[in-house]
Amino acid sequence: MELKLAKGAFEAAAEGDVEKHNKAIFETASSFSDKEAIVLSQMSQIRALPLFEEFPIPVLSSPPVSLGLLVDEIEKRQNS
Repeated sequence: MELKLAKGAFEAAAEGDVEKHNKAIFETASSFSDKEAIVLSQMSQIRALPLFEEFPIPVLSSPPVSLGLLVDEIEKRQNS
């Protein structure tokens, strides 16, 4: 396992520059193209997922899974 920080992504997000944020995420992830998969670990990184549509390796992100589980739980409670 190897970890990298997308330099400048946090600052770009704080400034509201989504395009710069996403580009920093994509460029950092591109340096992992020799790995089996990439995991985007921050909630804000979900915005960069469209850039990875044709990426050569799987790009995983926990927010869609987490959000799906939350929606399922809310629906269960509403239907109870």
